Amino acid sequence: MDQQSHLMQAFNSGEWMLLAALLIISFLVGILLMWFIWSGKVKKLQSLIETRKRNYKSKELEFDRIQKRINDLEIELEKQQKVKLNSEKELVKLKAENQIKLNKLEGAKERIDQLKENINAQAVTIETLHNQLLDLKNQHLSPPISKSTRSKRTKPQTQKSETS
Repeated sequence: MDQQSHLMQAFNSGEWMLLAALLIISFLVGILLMWFIWSGKVKKLQSLIETRKRNYKSKELEFDRIQKRINDLEIELEKQQKVKLNSEKELVKLKAENQIKLNKLEGAKERIDQLKENINAQAVTIETLHNQLLDLKNQHLSPPISKSTRSKRTKPQTQKSETS
């Protein structure tokens, strides 16, 4: 304490006032300097915050747009899957119908082949009967004919022509 009182006695009141004014001025300059420094940093941080908010909003809008696009694509995918499922069902149905038609066609081809065979067999039978008929006609008309048989044959023919 002795030293403090000795220091205080060394300064007169004018010096004390000057010292107090210097302390107050340096304190105020320090505060002013800090205020400029902090206000610059605050402005930088505020502009950075505003930039980040704008970026966030734009990213949020982009996210919402992409999310909507994803939802639209999911809806479209569901529709396409339903179309695919219906197409596959239709394909199975058409394949079954096609198989039935192929089986009917195969049956019809077999029936046609049977009918062709029958026609060929009947044609052979007709040809055989025709040949037999010709043979019978030839045998009936061409036996060794004697004169008496000829006259008998020719007379009825002439009689027939006379009656006709």
